[in-house]
Amino acid sequence: MLGRKQELNLQFQQIVDGFLMVVAFWAAHTIRFLGANWFIFDKPIDPFAEFQWLLFVIMPFGPILLELQGYYAHPLQKTVQRSVGQIAHMFFWLGLLIAACAYFLRLEVPSRAVMPIFAVLAAAFLLIAGASGAWVANDPQVQASLASDSEVRQLCEVQFEAYYSESPAASFAGRVWTNNAWIAAQSIAFGITGVFPVYVFVSNAIGVGSTAGLMASCDRLDLFFGLILPHGLLELTAVFVALAAGLRLFWAWIDPGPRPRLEALAQEGRAMVGIAVGLVVVLFVSGIVEAYVTPSPLPTWARITVGAVVWGVFVGYVVVLGRRAVRAGETGDVRRELRGDRDLVAG
Repeated sequence: MLGRKQELNLQFQQIVDGFLMVVAFWAAHTIRFLGANWFIFDKPIDPFAEFQWLLFVIMPFGPILLELQGYYAHPLQKTVQRSVGQIAHMFFWLGLLIAACAYFLRLEVPSRAVMPIFAVLAAAFLLIAGASGAWVANDPQVQASLASDSEVRQLCEVQFEAYYSESPAASFAGRVWTNNAWIAAQSIAFGITGVFPVYVFVSNAIGVGSTAGLMASCDRLDLFFGLILPHGLLELTAVFVALAAGLRLFWAWIDPGPRPRLEALAQEGRAMVGIAVGLVVVLFVSGIVEAYVTPSPLPTWARITVGAVVWGVFVGYVVVLGRRAVRAGETGDVRRELRGDRDLVAG
């Protein structure tokens, strides 16, 4: 039977994987929603609010099915091929579970194309984070390239935990807030390239996975997840929203639809300003959680619960009010009289 620390590590890993699956599903819907006129995507689909019931299947049952496939058994000793096979089996059974819910509970899956996109993205998320962590934890040469043995011990025993409390809380909150807001703003502004958001996503996944691998080499994954999850749930969601917003700007340039390309870019760009301002507020909240809740003396379960509640409020706001806004025809653009002239006129 696993020791208490191993059980906590497993539970934390399952929470993270469930969160990654939710983000992957949301990203899959975004790709399908924005690609309505791209190749086989010849029909528009409903907004994300119509798919939300699937989250109540994916988030709890995805990690459970992964565990049933042996995904969490000896994670640092597995090959990539074995991990891919276990993830594929998980998606097979998850697909059957979703189909059963849709049939017996009379629920709709408005677009079947979202599901294979979700499977690809979720597998990529899980493999990038898991593979980078396992690589670092298993390979002493990789660990040495990142830090010396003494530096790794210092990270595991002191630095990782001290990072959240070594500065005054107000100063630390302001610093992480401005840093994350700057990353989000860059992701939106440079999203038109189509490359920068992907770079930010991959570099963050590798960074988190590498740190997790170093902590795993010291058998301190419980500390890692206990300090990352309280603020990370909301913070990473905000960053992913910024990445998706940037890619939406890129897509307006690639496929403007019936609009002239410059008009499409202008319309989406104005809408992105509103998203950026909203994310500044969201990241301020995550900064407060990171500065005051993450390093607090509260037990780990209580800190994670606070982070989960804050994240749930944000997701509820997006789903409920976002659904109303979409149905009301809101696009995020400014009022017509504030958009400026589209055509040159005389007189």
